[in-house]
Amino acid sequence: EKSFDLMPLSVSSRIFYDSLYMFIDIDLPINQITLEQIQSSVGKYALSHTQTRTKRFIELWKRIYKTAFLMQLPIIDYSAMVTVPKSRVLPRKVKTDITYDDFMKWLDFAEKHNYYYRDQVILIAWIMYYTGMRLQEVLGLYKSDIDFSRNIIHVQRSIGSTASKQAQIVPLKTPKSERYIPIAPALIPVLEKAIAGSSDTLIFHENGQPLSNTDISHTATAMAQRANVKFTLYSLRHLFAADLFRQGTNPKVIQSLMGHASENMSLYYAFTTEEEKAAAILNRK
Repeated sequence: EKSFDLMPLSVSSRIFYDSLYMFIDIDLPINQITLEQIQSSVGKYALSHTQTRTKRFIELWKRIYKTAFLMQLPIIDYSAMVTVPKSRVLPRKVKTDITYDDFMKWLDFAEKHNYYYRDQVILIAWIMYYTGMRLQEVLGLYKSDIDFSRNIIHVQRSIGSTASKQAQIVPLKTPKSERYIPIAPALIPVLEKAIAGSSDTLIFHENGQPLSNTDISHTATAMAQRANVKFTLYSLRHLFAADLFRQGTNPKVIQSLMGHASENMSLYYAFTTEEEKAAAILNRK
C-alpha cells in the first residue's frame, strides 16, 4: 500500500501488481526476509508461469525494496541479487493472424445475437478493420476528429486508466501515435452511423462516460468463442498491416498509418499464411 502512495500507478497497473502480490508466500517483516527466501519465492512462481511473468514478479520485489528505501528503512536490497530462474512454461499463443473470412464469420454471429455493447462493438470493429487503429484510440474519438470534407480521421487521444479511475481519456501511446488516417469510401456510412447514434462529444460512450477497453474487448471475444471463431478486436490491427504489406505498400507508410515508433514494430504485425510460405519455397530461385 505504501508503494502505491510513494510511486503512484494507473488503476490497471495496480490491479496487475496486486495479482502478483498474492503469490508472495513469505509472512515476515521485510528486515527479516533473506535472499534465500526471495529466491525460493521466485523459483516457485516460475514453475507455473512464463519467463516474462517471472521477470515481472521480480519487478514486484524490486518495487517493494525501493519503497523500503524511500521510507529510509535500514535494509539490504536482496531483489537485486535474485537470479532469474528458467521457466518451462511456454507463453500462450494469442491468435492474431486472422483472415477476412474469420472476420466475416464473427460479424455474422455478432449481428444475429444480442450482447450488451453489441452495436458499439460491431461499429468499432469496422473502424479498426478500415483504419488499423488501436481499440483505445477508437474509443477516444470525438465527433470533431472525423473530417468528412477532407476525408480524414485525426487520432489524438486514447482511453485508459489513471491513478484513480479506469476508462478515462489519456494521452496516446507514443508521440508517433498522433496521426491522420484517410477514410476509405466503405467506412463513411459506418462513421456516419456511429456519429448519428451518439449524443455526446465522444462517439462511443455510456451516459457520457468513455467505454472501457476491457469491456469492449471481452464482449468481442465472448462472441468469437460462442461463434467458434478465433478472433479478437486486436487481430484486426494485424490484418490491416498484413493486407497492406501484401499489396506492396511502403513500410514507412504502414508505420505512419498505424502510429508505430519504428518500421520493425510494423513488420511484427505482418503475418504470413501457410500458402504464402509454401509459395515462397516453391518459387525460390
